[in-house]
Amino acid sequence: MRHFRKKEIRLIFLLFLFVGSGFLAGNHYFKQASVQADTPLVLSSDKQKIVPEEVVTVTLRNNQKITSEPIEMHLPDGLIVDLERTNQLNDGHSNQKITLNEDHSRLTVKRNSEAVSREVKLSFKAKAYGDYTIEATQKVGNHVQTTEPLKLQVVPEEIVSQNFGQSLLDTVITPFADSDYQPVQYYPGINLIDPINTANNPVIPGENGFVMRLSDRLSYEAKGYDLDYRGNYDWSYLPGFIFYDTTANPTKERYVLVKNAGIYRGKWIDVKLVVDEVIAKDTSGAFSVATTTYETKDIDFGMGETGTFADYFMSAGAYDGSTKGDSFNYHYEFYEHDSQKRISSMSGMWNYQRLNEEKQAQIPTDSKHMSALYANNDTTVYYKGDVPTPGTARFWGTADGYESGPDTYLTSSFSKVSEYPITMNLATKEEDYSTGMILMYN
Repeated sequence: MRHFRKKEIRLIFLLFLFVGSGFLAGNHYFKQASVQADTPLVLSSDKQKIVPEEVVTVTLRNNQKITSEPIEMHLPDGLIVDLERTNQLNDGHSNQKITLNEDHSRLTVKRNSEAVSREVKLSFKAKAYGDYTIEATQKVGNHVQTTEPLKLQVVPEEIVSQNFGQSLLDTVITPFADSDYQPVQYYPGINLIDPINTANNPVIPGENGFVMRLSDRLSYEAKGYDLDYRGNYDWSYLPGFIFYDTTANPTKERYVLVKNAGIYRGKWIDVKLVVDEVIAKDTSGAFSVATTTYETKDIDFGMGETGTFADYFMSAGAYDGSTKGDSFNYHYEFYEHDSQKRISSMSGMWNYQRLNEEKQAQIPTDSKHMSALYANNDTTVYYKGDVPTPGTARFWGTADGYESGPDTYLTSSFSKVSEYPITMNLATKEEDYSTGMILMYN
């Protein structure tokens, strides 16, 4: 049996200590690695791509022991927290509070040690296109923990051209019959406004607040017109751009672009009136688009009444010479003025004026193009539903052809549409009745 010397014993002992400490250090390293792999804070979302105003749900998960230290998220400009929906998503989760600072640039989640759920649901939406990145941070001890960046992309909605029925050549309106139409007061779900007792009148939602307005920034650009009649106030046509019958060349590009027509979500908007089809038996009954500007708004232009050219802002139609069977089919598109990006999800309201006995306006009635309908309780407007096809209605007035007062008004709100189509038809009482038909925008 070998006897170890003291020197050898000391060497063996030192070697044992070295190996043992290395094992312990390695074991400590692996424990640390397992903790680091379990990321303390994690952000995820149910969608990576959304369109403007579409809601996305973001989940913030805490994989460690819950502490009272707040979790904060700095929000990029343009990304909005829907706090009401966020609170609904977290309903029932006590011992936590979700708040926004005054300018809505920072979101804070405060929880205490009694909080049970490790997840917080957050509801976001964006105003404009672009790429957005968000992170969450929390101070734990002397360290600040940060999530991996969560990226959201806001993209334009795919625009699909919408076809609302057959060609006008197949759907020419016959002279109206009173029995075929009902007072618009009976239209399902209509909001009637009392012009005298206004206390309980319906309010149009802010989402549909976009209207076109005459301002000193407004200008026009047109293509495919047959006659430039701007600056003429002899009442032969509406002063503006004139389009004759399109039957001979139906595919020709025809439009009037109204630049800086209004403001939508803080941006100036261009509105393009696209002429789809004109059926006019005589050039005097051709389709006219009025081009009122800030400089011409005060010119006397009453068309048999007292008034100025400002009253005809965004008006369209024929002043005179229309005959039975004449029809105008057109639609509106919306663009951001600065970027010229087409808006694929537009909301607003359309204010019809002069819906009298001389014309019928055919409007889509689906929930997007007519999310709500408003009229005075003494309106003289009538309607006929589901003509020529389901999902559209024709509106016509019983007031005299020169009448353009509040009883001829009709407001239709629209929500998240890519285009807004209108068809106007002459509502003749007699076979030989000849007149104009102008649909005004109030």
